[in-house]
Amino acid sequence: MKELNYLEAITGERWTGVRFLDQPCVVTGNTFRFCGAIAHSFTEDLTLSYEDIECLGALRSLGCADNDERLALHITRETGIKDSRIRRIISESPRIKKATRSVKLGRITGSEVYVSYLQPGPAMKLLRQWQQVYGRCLSVNMSGFMAVCSAVASAYDDRKIVFSLGCPESRQYGGLTPDQMVAALPTTIVTALMREDTHANV
Repeated sequence: MKELNYLEAITGERWTGVRFLDQPCVVTGNTFRFCGAIAHSFTEDLTLSYEDIECLGALRSLGCADNDERLALHITRETGIKDSRIRRIISESPRIKKATRSVKLGRITGSEVYVSYLQPGPAMKLLRQWQQVYGRCLSVNMSGFMAVCSAVASAYDDRKIVFSLGCPESRQYGGLTPDQMVAALPTTIVTALMREDTHANV
């Protein structure tokens, strides 16, 4: 829990841990969008089979569905954006390459990624802490699609800190408020931040 405590001390906001599992878990029958599951896990731990996740974008981002064609058709119908442009956006969106079967969320042990919904001020504090350790500017790829799930996928697979402005789905279903953005980072970066922060007492 020290990583969660540390991030919460820096930002003053709630964080949750994410751990991907190779083995399946019991299907609960309670379906979630992944962003909604993230929001739920801020207050209650959760273990989900991918059969419990109903969002096409999340299933693609988590690497458990080759559904680019179906996802492109769905987004085109929802947004009216040309199919060819949506296909390119999807192809450039991160996805987890490791084969996983389920996911644990919350204040859990063995977290591989940490996620929060931050206001700009706390996000700035986190970014400056990252810059203090790594000594460079952060390069980001931004998208208004699959914001939470692709941020988690990028943090996990690319081992980098990720900020996202969200997407309509994460604001409608995932609890992301108009003044918040998504932050995700792997455990390796949290450990580096803690190691370099001589004022950390958590």
